[in-house]
Amino acid sequence: MVIGTRLVLNDCYLLRELQIVRGCKGFPLAVKVIAQSLRGQPLSIWKRTERILSKGPKIPASALLDIWVELYKLNDESDAYNNLLKLSTQSLVTLLETSRKDAGEIDGRFNELFILQHDLLRDLRLVMERREDGIPSSWMEQENQPLSARLVSIITGEMHASSWCSLQLPEAEVLILDFLAINYSLPPFMEKMGKLKVLILANHGHQHAKLNDLQALSYLDQLKRIRLEKISVPPFPKDITFLLKNLQKISLVMCEVRQALENCTGISNMLPNLIELDIDYCNDLVELPSGICNLVHLQNLRITNCHNLSTLPEKIGFVADLQVLCLHACTGLLELPDSIGKLQKLRLLDLSDCLSMEKMPGGMGELSGLRKLDMTRCSRVRELPCSAMNLECLEVVICDEETATLWEPLQFHLSKLNVKVIKDKFSLNWLGIDLRSD
Repeated sequence: MVIGTRLVLNDCYLLRELQIVRGCKGFPLAVKVIAQSLRGQPLSIWKRTERILSKGPKIPASALLDIWVELYKLNDESDAYNNLLKLSTQSLVTLLETSRKDAGEIDGRFNELFILQHDLLRDLRLVMERREDGIPSSWMEQENQPLSARLVSIITGEMHASSWCSLQLPEAEVLILDFLAINYSLPPFMEKMGKLKVLILANHGHQHAKLNDLQALSYLDQLKRIRLEKISVPPFPKDITFLLKNLQKISLVMCEVRQALENCTGISNMLPNLIELDIDYCNDLVELPSGICNLVHLQNLRITNCHNLSTLPEKIGFVADLQVLCLHACTGLLELPDSIGKLQKLRLLDLSDCLSMEKMPGGMGELSGLRKLDMTRCSRVRELPCSAMNLECLEVVICDEETATLWEPLQFHLSKLNVKVIKDKFSLNWLGIDLRSD
């Protein structure tokens, strides 16, 4: 009887586990933080967690902030983030932090922040769920009628170029394409969306989707931000007319990127004004190609949770305008190239969870503008180079207790330095769950 009861309980936990993973919408960080919080908890807590997650989707904050910045003409993501915090304090949304509470504030790592929208707000939204593989037949009647929407969201299955109807969206500034597919073609009507500034393509299938018709993007003169989720990114077209002259930010989340980045020697010509590149959970990224270093106007480079990344190009020091370099959870990264010392404008360096890194570059003391350094869980680094004493502008080092012993003696030489020790905490407070009760 005891054995039978145990088997039933195991089946119940397995069922809850599957439902909770579905509720996390495939985002590994969300799954990770919830899994650690539920470890050892009774079945009642698992059921309650599943019930709360099933009420509505989690929205990646980074995607929402991209929309707000362009749609409401905000200065940057920080302004949009402050607005999001206001909504949270007013209990209009719930924020889910899958990492440190201050990650977004310190280094703009908004990919680790999710938004859970409350029931009341969801009831006020009109959502067209996917009911067929193609566009609903009622949309065909709209082909010759211009629509005035500024934000357009379309949910479909697998789409080919011939599957789309000719919608007219002359005022649209944001286009969100959610789909579940293996092959996906961009809608031809995008070529006439002259005001489009933000494009988000999110694949919700189990496999990476092959994206076709990348050439269509070259018609979008005003496009500033692109976000791709779970997509096999094709190589950049070699056609010299392929130019995204106003594109400022690219976000690649859970994508296959090797094919696109292997031959990116002309990337600086295609993306002359790119200032931010985010690559998150792209497991096929083993070596960052040197072509990336030709993006001389790049200010923010975030490569996070790319566990197979082992090296950065020696030419990384040529990206003279780089201000933020975030390598969070690149667990296979062994070291940084010495040329990093040439990044005179670098103000933030995030190496948190770079578990394999054993030493800091000898030239790190040349980072004259460095103000914040995150070395949380870099336990293999046992010593600092002598040049570290030259980091006169360094204000904050974030690390665990073991690494703190390396930096604390330098506080006598670096008057601005504050060593902040971080302790790991996992909770389900964002779900309103008290883990102390049964």
